[in-house]
Amino acid sequence: MEGTDLNSILKVVYGGNAIEHIMTGKSVQRGFRGHLLVDRCLYYLVVLDLLQDNPQFESLIDQVEDTYSSLEVKEMTLESVVASDMLIKEYD
Repeated sequence: MEGTDLNSILKVVYGGNAIEHIMTGKSVQRGFRGHLLVDRCLYYLVVLDLLQDNPQFESLIDQVEDTYSSLEVKEMTLESVVASDMLIKEYD
């Protein structure tokens, strides 16, 4: 992971000594949590960029969340979602 600045990012969270253990595999649990934290932050930045570049993206996300919630409480079936035009819509 040399040259990726992952060490610098994780040092802010865990401190210098812990990073040596994380990067050498001696602290697997902390390393795993650290990588998940970095992944979540990068994901957030990508979604934020998408929202700023494409205002229609937010309405698509809202629609997908509503559909997912309906599937969870069994208001909709997976077959009805697949057959709907929601999956076919294109947003430029």
